[in-house]
Amino acid sequence: LLLLSAICEQQEQPEPSELQTLQLLLQLWGVLIENVNLHASVSEQKRNVQQYKLRIMLQFIHDHFSKDISLSGIAASASVSKSAALQIFKNGINISPVEYLIRYRLSQAALMLRTTEQPVSVIAQDTGFTASSYFCRKFKEYYHLRPNEYRRNGLKGREKQPIPS
Repeated sequence: LLLLSAICEQQEQPEPSELQTLQLLLQLWGVLIENVNLHASVSEQKRNVQQYKLRIMLQFIHDHFSKDISLSGIAASASVSKSAALQIFKNGINISPVEYLIRYRLSQAALMLRTTEQPVSVIAQDTGFTASSYFCRKFKEYYHLRPNEYRRNGLKGREKQPIPS
């Protein structure tokens, strides 16, 4: 970035030196060549692209978990098809995007149960669940306790992670 900045500054001079600009461009190319793996295999490059797209989709879920989002929305966030999103999640974290979304919502709900006094129905709604009964059923499946039992037991520090290890 410093080299790019220096090139821009050089060009803004009243009489830019072509030799200095060329020298800076050559330095920039040197930095690029040192930091780009030109020998990476096609499969390695594909894996890197998939990891990047997975991070984009995970961030989308983290940013929008409380809203009504679908597989289509998750896939669109990384400009991939629904089937590609399913494959990227399967290869990356071995669960589907929708399952990850549900687990992330549940982990956020568990946090709210531990740190607030809000009613379970409000927590369910705030974490993106449209029906409290569905939320309670999924919470019990994942945590083996009903939300109110979880809150009463005060399970601080023992919450499950949204992504399995």
